Amino acid sequence: MNKVKAAVVSAFCTAIILISQMAHAEPLYANNSVSNAGKIELAYQALHLADWLQTLTIARNPDQFYETNKVLGSHPGVAEVNQYFLVTGIGHALISHFLPLKATRVWQGATIVMQVGYVTNNHDLGIGFNVKY
Repeated sequence: MNKVKAAVVSAFCTAIILISQMAHAEPLYANNSVSNAGKIELAYQALHLADWLQTLTIARNPDQFYETNKVLGSHPGVAEVNQYFLVTGIGHALISHFLPLKATRVWQGATIVMQVGYVTNNHDLGIGFNVKY
């Protein structure tokens, strides 16, 4: 991986963590440990990243796979996939930020269940987590 791309990936991951920290009434860190709210958001973001990587595999192999996300279309390009997942990852944290804590937990729980379904389905279809730059 070249240094520029590594820096972009690092900056993106840092931004997601910082945004997810803002997304809760509870702090991400309390008494030197990660709060429950922070753990829930980080769990969502980890699944979101797994789905992102799988979708990049789909985009790079249009002869083998097709995407079922209607927003992306059946054969999205790598740039479209990156833009979609960047916006939806940040959007998830922002929505969580503006919801009351109880609603945030329902929102996060529902979206985690959905993400587990997407990642599991992709895995069952043989779509891995290959990272290529």
